[in-house]
Amino acid sequence: MLASWIAVFAGAVAGGAALVGLLALKRSAEPLMGLLSLTGIAVCAWGISTQVTLTTRVELLLVSVLFGGASFAGGYGLGSALLPLLSKRTPPIRMAPASPTPGTRGIAVIVLAYIEPSRYEPTAVSEEFERLSEAGFHRMTIGVTPFLYAAQKARYRAAGGSSPSIAQAKTLVERVESLVAPDNRFERFTLVTCTDGDTLDHAVADLAGDGIDRIVVASVSIGESYAVDHAKALVDLLRPAAHGIRIVHTAPLWGSEKLAIAVTSRILAASDRSEERRVGKECSQP
Repeated sequence: MLASWIAVFAGAVAGGAALVGLLALKRSAEPLMGLLSLTGIAVCAWGISTQVTLTTRVELLLVSVLFGGASFAGGYGLGSALLPLLSKRTPPIRMAPASPTPGTRGIAVIVLAYIEPSRYEPTAVSEEFERLSEAGFHRMTIGVTPFLYAAQKARYRAAGGSSPSIAQAKTLVERVESLVAPDNRFERFTLVTCTDGDTLDHAVADLAGDGIDRIVVASVSIGESYAVDHAKALVDLLRPAAHGIRIVHTAPLWGSEKLAIAVTSRILAASDRSEERRVGKECSQP
């Protein structure tokens, strides 16, 4: 009898925790998590069926079923509570001193683009939830959190398994480099995506370590998002001015008149084409 109770508890807890892994982990881990969840449920069902054969008391059967359900929910909650541990903590860094001859190494340009990873990463989702919590948003409930991971994974899957964001950002950096290439003052162009340890403070420290003491941070964002503001705050903690490093940040894109005109022109052009097609269809009808 004791073995059947242990089977109900262990199987249900393992099945619930594996279900969280099935929802949140990468696609490559889904077969293993699915197998573990089904195995846990099967062990739990075996424990309940064993108790049915050993006793005819309906009350005991009902208690065992409720115990198995509660254990499954506990395993699910345990797995959900462990999901924030997927977030990667970047180690603290120190700012390197400026070069002995300031201004001789040229200017570095950092294109700061807060974008998603090219493929689904549970760690990126955990870091996003952590940033939302730091920004003052309430933490997600344990029961809902795994489904939010699953929604992100489903979005990647619907898009073919990958996101073009990083490739587009690299193209943007190449374009910026080609535009300012005639100016010999600019020596290096770097892309910072704020994903998977690619942070602004690490990029600044690396450039300072190479002797570059003048840095332009060009943020590719419509407004000052919390993630971009947080990245800049981490750079301020390095006290770059005290080390002879001069950093200039560009303004958000929402204040760019040229960008607004370009977007408006595209919208008007698309509207004109849509209107022309509508008129053409009306004229073609008898």
